[in-house]
Amino acid sequence: MGRVTLRTPVTRITDTRQSTRPDTVVVEEPLEIRVNGTPLA
Repeated sequence: MGRVTLRTPVTRITDTRQSTRPDTVVVEEPLEIRVNGTPLA
């Protein structure tokens, strides 16, 4: 499994201004559902 979190810029927008700051977000692997070893589309 790769990284669990990622540091990325996040922009906050209000009625009067916009600001950008770094934030930590969760990184998820794509979900793959398998039945008897065969992936479902």
